Amino acid sequence: LVDDPVYRAKYNQYVRETANGAFAVGPTQARYQAAHDLIKAYVVGPEGELPESTMLSSTAAFESSVNELVTHLQSRHAAAETYLAGQP
Repeated sequence: LVDDPVYRAKYNQYVRETANGAFAVGPTQARYQAAHDLIKAYVVGPEGELPESTMLSSTAAFESSVNELVTHLQSRHAAAETYLAGQP
């Protein structure tokens, strides 16, 4: 399908719009952090999950999870930018 110039142009447009819109690094990172902060008390805080009822391995795993999400976001954003840079 990407051999079709019309389809490829539309696809590239969607990749660009998604990378710079819905998944722009700064705003998305802020949403991730806000969601993390919002649920923290109910995951590892005073209202946290019970040890026998959680899939969480440790408090540290929860604390590092937002950083892992941001790292993944940045890597996918970089992949999209690399892809787009190679397009005519």
